[in-house]
Amino acid sequence: MIPAADRFPIAINPTRAEKADSDIAVSYTFGDGSIAAITFSAKGHTFEGVMERFAAHRGDVLITMDDFRDLTIQLREQRRRTRLRHRDHGHERMICASYELGRGSGTGAGVDYVWETGQLFLKTREELEQSARLTVERFGRAELVHSSERVDDGD
Repeated sequence: MIPAADRFPIAINPTRAEKADSDIAVSYTFGDGSIAAITFSAKGHTFEGVMERFAAHRGDVLITMDDFRDLTIQLREQRRRTRLRHRDHGHERMICASYELGRGSGTGAGVDYVWETGQLFLKTREELEQSARLTVERFGRAELVHSSERVDDGD
């Protein structure tokens, strides 16, 4: 959602609760000042498994998705809702798209975008495990340039 020229530096700020794998939040601040946040809380188990919610805002567009099943797109006063019969996480489509991209016949996200997304995921996980803040200046295939600091429990 952030244009390539505006992504860096990316500041990653993780937060964990007492049950480190049950309650986490990560906020990101991108080079253009945009922010993103991911939260995860496992409070009990429902019959259908973990309940998931995605929300995004860009300009006048608001998007929400619940449990990979209910999608709402709102542009000012116009609202469109879609409900799937079954939850679709998109795993099959992503695996097939990755295979086609690797063969050189795929369309969609390029290799650099896939690389950056994977690196961001891995660095986020690492910083959550270490309870450290991180600012990523860029993702290089040979090296990762960054600065990191321990998060004080008092923050």
